Formats: sequence, C-alpha cells, structure tokens
Amino acid sequence: MSKVENSTNLNIDKSKIRKDFALYVSQSILAMIGFSAYILADTYFVANGIGTMALAGLNIALPIYSIILGIGMLISVGGSTFFAVVKARGDHDLGNKIFTFAVTIAVVFGFVFLFLGRTYAEKLAFIFGGDDVTVPYASTYIRVVSTFSVPFMLNNIIVAFIRNDNAPKFATASLLASNMSNFIMDWIFIYPCKMGMKGAALATGIAPIIGLIVLSVYFLRHMNTFRILNPIKCATDGNNHENRHHHINRFFWIFKNIFVLGLSNFIIEISSGLSIVSFNIASWTIAGNLGVSAYSIVANIAFVVNALFNGVGQGMQPLISKYHGKDDNNSKAQVIRLGLITAFAMAVLLYIILYVFATPFSDVFNKTSDPELNEMGSVGIRCYFIGYFFAGLNIVIAASMNAQEAAIKSLLITVSRGLLLLVPAIAILAQFGNIIYLWFALPVSEFITLTFVTIMYMKTSHRIQNR
Repeated sequence: MSKVENSTNLNIDKSKIRKDFALYVSQSILAMIGFSAYILADTYFVANGIGTMALAGLNIALPIYSIILGIGMLISVGGSTFFAVVKARGDHDLGNKIFTFAVTIAVVFGFVFLFLGRTYAEKLAFIFGGDDVTVPYASTYIRVVSTFSVPFMLNNIIVAFIRNDNAPKFATASLLASNMSNFIMDWIFIYPCKMGMKGAALATGIAPIIGLIVLSVYFLRHMNTFRILNPIKCATDGNNHENRHHHINRFFWIFKNIFVLGLSNFIIEISSGLSIVSFNIASWTIAGNLGVSAYSIVANIAFVVNALFNGVGQGMQPLISKYHGKDDNNSKAQVIRLGLITAFAMAVLLYIILYVFATPFSDVFNKTSDPELNEMGSVGIRCYFIGYFFAGLNIVIAASMNAQEAAIKSLLITVSRGLLLLVPAIAILAQFGNIIYLWFALPVSEFITLTFVTIMYMKTSHRIQNR
C-alpha cells in the first residue's frame, strides 16, 4: 500500500472518529441534562410556586438524590463499561450476564433506599443540615422520591447499556421524554393541584417510569443485542458442585469488575452529596436560611453544568472502551484529545454566559425578588463557576481512564476532587465568616486536583519514553 493510500485511510479514520465522537457526546450530553433537569425543574417550580424556605428545604433534601444516583451510576457506568469491552471482544454470553447482574443489584439497592427513605425521612433531613423550618419540606421530598428508587436506578442502567449497544439516540430520546413529563407534571402538581413539595417530588418520581416505558420499545422491537437471564440460574447453574462453584465465582468476578469500573462515578455523586451537606451547614452558619437558598441557586445550576461535562465523559466512554478492547491506541488517543478540547471550550463558553447573566439566573429562583438573595446568588454564580475551567478537564480525564479499565487512577482523581479537597476547602474557607469566600471552595479544590493530574500524567509519559 502506498503512502498516499495510507494517508487517505488515516484521514478517513480520523473523520469517522470525529463523527462518532460528535454523535455519542451530543447524545450523552442531552441524556445527562435529562437526568439533571429532574432537579432543575423541581427547583424552578418550588422556588416560584411554593417559596424561598421550600427552596432551602429542597436543597437540604438533594443529598438523597445524590446517593440514589450515585449507586445507580456505580452499577450503570461500571456495568455498561464492562459490557462495552467484552462486546468489542465478541463475548455476548458474558455481556448478557453483566446486564443481568447489573439489573439484579439495582433492584436490591432500590428497595433498600425505598425502606430507608420512607422510614427515616425526618432524621435524614436533619443529618443533611435542615432545621425546624426546612425539615418539613425536605422530609416530604425525601419520603416521596425514595419511593421511586427502583425505577430511578433501572432507568439509569438500561439507558447506559442501550447507549453502549450502539443506540445513543434511543437512550437520549427516552431521557428527553421523561424530562419533559417531569416538567409538565411539576407544573400540574404544584399550580393547579396545589400539592406543594409532595407534588414536586411526585413529578420527579414518575419521570423515570415514563423513561422506562419508552425504553421498553427498544426490547419489544428486538433491537437489543443483550438480554436479561434468570439471575439465580445465572449465578448457580451447573450439574455438579464444581460447576456451581465456578458459576458463583464468576458472579463475584463480574460484580467486582462492575464495582471497580463504576466506583469513580459513585464517588463523584457521593462527593456531590457530601459537598451539598457541607455547603448547607456552612452557608446556614454564615447567613442563615437565606444563605442556604443562595447556595441552592448555585447548586442547581451546577447540577446542569456538571451534567454537560459528565455527558462529554460518558459519551467518550463507549468509543474509548471499544478502541481499548481492540488495542487501537491511536484512535483511543484521538477520542481523548477531542474530549479535552471540547471540555475546555465548553468551560469558556459556559463561564461567559453565567458571568454575563448571573443576576437574571439568580432572579429566576427568587419568587419574592429579595435583593439580598439575588445579590448573594449572582455573586456566588460568578465566583463558584470559575472552578469549571479545571473541573471539566478533571472529569474528562477521569472518565477516559475509567473507560480504559484504569479504575485506580480514575478513582484517585475523583477522590481528590471531592472528599480529599472540596469538603476540607469548604470547612477552611467558612472560617472567614463571609459567604463570598465559601464560593471559592470549588475553584481551589479543582485547581489543586488538575495540578496533581498534570504531574501524574507527565511522570507517566516520562516513564514510557524511557522504556
């Protein structure tokens, strides 16, 4: 083959990778916005249809959503990443078992959350930073949302597997349908029905059921290359003790791989929940429930911004996992490079928009047009979102490492972003007694993490060059 033919083939490959990247990432971003918009819709309607204290109560309750979503992401990202790798290697039987175990684990955890949320809603609301004013709102939201834990988790998992089954458009369509239903039901339950906080939570809980109905079409039309098996037979099948022992060991091996590959995303969501609790307590200490309401404005915009960057990371994942499974390092490197460029460009564009329109964004969630809340919220937006110049790159790098089965490195980045740096930064900056300092906790922690990631990458590259 001539050099000209090689060059032409290389350009075609690069063009295909760019097209695939654009398709998967755009669909993934829309899907992740669908997840985050559940809460954003609640925030808008709660703030304008119920009031400022209800908005503070909603923010107190958000960690329960982070916990449910965290376990859902642990199973869905871990399971679907593992599924994508084995599918690229042609092992469809193992792919079916991975899907079966993922669904089984999700259902078990879903019922656990249902029990805990229904039984301990008030205690959880106090633990999350509520007081006598906000706990009635928060506990109502926790109790209702946790009732729908099983559909939440199943929707998350099936969307992830369908996306990795080369059907990102279908996965996105289901999430947009559930998101639209949530928006409509929020309006109906809060305004005409006057159901208050219970209505907001009910709308959020019903939305994933709508998503599952849409997803069922994918299976009814036999578009799927994977299917669910009998979970008990799958784990214990065998004609003798030795075979049964082998299958049980295989079950734990699959579970371990799902857990390891999904752990990074789980920690992202749990760190988000812990940071919300930490911010709630710190902002309440500095500025009372008004401070919690101001943070609620910032936090709910952050849910959407996080979704955009997570969309890039998760959109890249099927492509990176596919090329990793085929040992195609050049294509894999191009996908990662496109991800980093996209993340930084998004950070620049988003910050310009948020900086210019900080006051109108803050006012959207300010039913009473309280000037103090509006000022506090707009300053928070301008300071807090500086952190996404660094956070976007950290998210994409962690996702790319996880997609290559480098779960430990991905985990180190994730832990550094949240538990090791953000929560301590909140505690330290809160000591200055001014909420403005508190807004810089995220930029500081993300900058330190990116510095650590850059040093780690340079050392790895230097080691490879010296081999």
